[in-house]
Amino acid sequence: MTLLLLLDFQQFAIVTQYVSGGSLFSLLHEQKRLLDIHSKLIIATDVARGMKYLHTLPQPIIHRDLNSQNILLEENGRAIVADFGGSRLYSQIRRAAFPEI
Repeated sequence: MTLLLLLDFQQFAIVTQYVSGGSLFSLLHEQKRLLDIHSKLIIATDVARGMKYLHTLPQPIIHRDLNSQNILLEENGRAIVADFGGSRLYSQIRRAAFPEI
């Protein structure tokens, strides 16, 4: 299921999809599952690719809250970076840190 919600034409659009595998946090801390090295590498690679995508957009996005609760897992073990509530455009962060630039 994919849902597209436009909050305002000057704001981000939120696109969501149901991810049935739950969060990495749930898998590790609630279900107490141990991951083999292959699964760990797949998750790490997927997260790194997701972050690279965000950081190399024409207007880069900084996630600011990457943790195991915000990494969702598909049934096939692939990872998706989620929860962009704390995200900011890199230009917004830079302006706040260096207003004179």
